[in-house]
Amino acid sequence: MVLAEVWYELFAWEAEWLDSHPDHEAAQLGRQLRLDMADGSSVFVAWTWGQAGNDFRVGFATYSFCTGPLEEVRNVSAGALWAPLVGQPIELIYRGEGKQVLEVRAGAAIVYCCSFGRGIWGMDELRVGGQLPKQSP
Repeated sequence: MVLAEVWYELFAWEAEWLDSHPDHEAAQLGRQLRLDMADGSSVFVAWTWGQAGNDFRVGFATYSFCTGPLEEVRNVSAGALWAPLVGQPIELIYRGEGKQVLEVRAGAAIVYCCSFGRGIWGMDELRVGGQLPKQSP
């Protein structure tokens, strides 16, 4: 899979933050990430529920996780976080147990997609960033 474009599908309030932080090192997404491939396919990445129904994790699929209408969308392909991966073959690899971290990897370039929010793991937010987050004490 060769990555062509990266899109954040957002709620309106998330778009306001993103617009004021265009070259962000990390972002919290309440909706989802969309990775468009050179062959025209897409992969969606979002926080989702595990099999128990009360355990949040990161999931990815060829279909959207969101059922409500899309409020905002931003192409973040040219930003410092994603630019090293665009145009490259990528892999999606879970890191560790519990599917809390999904690596989007192109060689040595990595973006971490984590089920992390408000300083703790296993949350109903998708954090994307160049480094793994640290849990609050």
